[in-house]
Amino acid sequence: MFRVIRMIAALAAVATATSVANAQSSYITGSVTDVSNGSPVAEAIVMVRTVAGVSVAQARSDAGGRFRINAVAVGTYTVTARAIGYAEAGQTGVQVVDGAPTILSFDLAPTATVLNPVVT
Repeated sequence: MFRVIRMIAALAAVATATSVANAQSSYITGSVTDVSNGSPVAEAIVMVRTVAGVSVAQARSDAGGRFRINAVAVGTYTVTARAIGYAEAGQTGVQVVDGAPTILSFDLAPTATVLNPVVT
C-alpha cells in the first residue's frame, strides 16, 4: 500500500513538473509607427518567426498602432512588421523570457506600393 502511494505521488510530481515546463511563455507587445511623422500605423501585420524562419504567431496593430501577441513560448525570435504602403521592418534576436513581457517598437518607412489592376 505504501509503495502504491509513493508511486502515485511520484507520478503526480512528474506530471506537475511537465505542465510547468510546458507553460513557460509570455507575450510580445508594442507599437508600429510611421517613421516620417510618428503617427500610428493601423492594421500592420506583426509576425513572430523562429530563428529557422518558421512562423509561430502574428497579430494586427489597432487604430493606435498597438499590438499584443499572447502565449509566445520562451525563446529567441525574429519579429517583423509590415503594412501596405510601408517598407517591412524587423528585429532579430528578440528574447522572450518567462513571465515578463517583451516590448518592441517598429518605425515603418513609407514606400510606393504597386497593386495589380482589377479587371471586371
